[in-house]
Amino acid sequence: MELFENEYFNNEGRKPYLLTGELRNLRNRVIHHGHFPSYEEVKEYGKGVFIAIKEDLDFLNKKYKIILQEIIVEHNMQKAKKIPAGYSISTTLIDTGVSISTSQNWNNMTFEKVIDNAKLYLIIEDNAESIMAITNLIRGDISLEECKTLFLKILNQFIKK
Repeated sequence: MELFENEYFNNEGRKPYLLTGELRNLRNRVIHHGHFPSYEEVKEYGKGVFIAIKEDLDFLNKKYKIILQEIIVEHNMQKAKKIPAGYSISTTLIDTGVSISTSQNWNNMTFEKVIDNAKLYLIIEDNAESIMAITNLIRGDISLEECKTLFLKILNQFIKK
């Protein structure tokens, strides 16, 4: 590990944030000894990982902001290429707390808020088709009849669950 830390320091001028102490021990017990962690252990480990990700993304955002913005634009353009012709394209940003596009908002971000945002993201992802149907209806890209058909299809999927 010291080699990695020294090389990182030589390249970036700072030491990387690494899990230490009990969190490192917990990881090793789980991976190497088959320990099944408790909910509280998982939560504490998640907080430690969140802080590690937050530290590195914050550093990257400060040092490589323009490059990160170019990566985001390229990522969105690649996703847009997969959209069938005739559909409108929109981008929704949900502050997950572990995204290069939102690292500047981390002063107010806590691990608990990250968990809440992740739950919200899953709800939106599960309902993306109905959200897009409404968006396309409002924009006039689909008819009310097409929107109703999509909703009935989505409703049937929920009933089957």
